[in-house]
Amino acid sequence: MINKFLWGGTSEKTKMHWVSWESMCYPWDEGGAFTVKQWWTLRTTNSLWSEFLIAKYCSRIHPVIKRWYSGNSHSWNAICKIKSIVDQHILWKVGRGNVLVWHDNWTGFGDLWQFFPDDKKPRELKLSHP
Repeated sequence: MINKFLWGGTSEKTKMHWVSWESMCYPWDEGGAFTVKQWWTLRTTNSLWSEFLIAKYCSRIHPVIKRWYSGNSHSWNAICKIKSIVDQHILWKVGRGNVLVWHDNWTGFGDLWQFFPDDKKPRELKLSHP
């Protein structure tokens, strides 16, 4: 199950495991990638796990700008520590209306939300290509 979460694949067809489990388990600042994969999964899939985290921590705010608060889980804390670093390397492709104009990096300059002052944040819009 862990391999499927990290690398994808199905029970009939497996995918290449590009790094060992031992390397994945290091903390982010020591080269571990498990938390990066968690953030990637949260941002790019509609899995039961990502739906749970969004419902629990981000019901009224986008995950990109949600912060960790005392009392939140240690996993959410780890994700919050690395998400701004990882998210700037995710480049969204405009397509079927699943790109958020202000929170997804579709321009290559990062999320556009950061360029607005706190008191002038625009409402969320989805971007699509006809």
